[in-house]
Amino acid sequence: MAYVFTKDLETGIAVIDSQHREIFDAMNRLADACAKGTGRQEIEKMLHFLNNYIAKHFGDEEKMHAQYNYPERIKHKNYHENFKLTVNELIKEYRTDGASIGLVGKLNSKVGMWLLNHIKREDGAFGTYLKSKNG
Repeated sequence: MAYVFTKDLETGIAVIDSQHREIFDAMNRLADACAKGTGRQEIEKMLHFLNNYIAKHFGDEEKMHAQYNYPERIKHKNYHENFKLTVNELIKEYRTDGASIGLVGKLNSKVGMWLLNHIKREDGAFGTYLKSKNG
């Protein structure tokens, strides 16, 4: 499955949209590697990227939430914390069992689908909130 950053995923916040595009690119690199039969070699890179990405990206979002007094910031942060747990579980599975087709599937289902839903609903709501404040 290719991840395409479509117009409906844009929040209108340049830095956030740029970071979202980065994660889509990383997910697509993993999918391309899987299609070429080299997905197992890419899993470690993807997990490392994800771990660093979420620390930076979620931190940036949460700073903006505080800066603009976003009323849903606590709920949004909880979504981030739950996602961090999911990524940590995937990293633990990789360290315990190594690369596998099953792990690639979990990355696609747990990470890819979460991102699509989270960006559309939660990040989109923050973008709408900012637009309403900035008139």
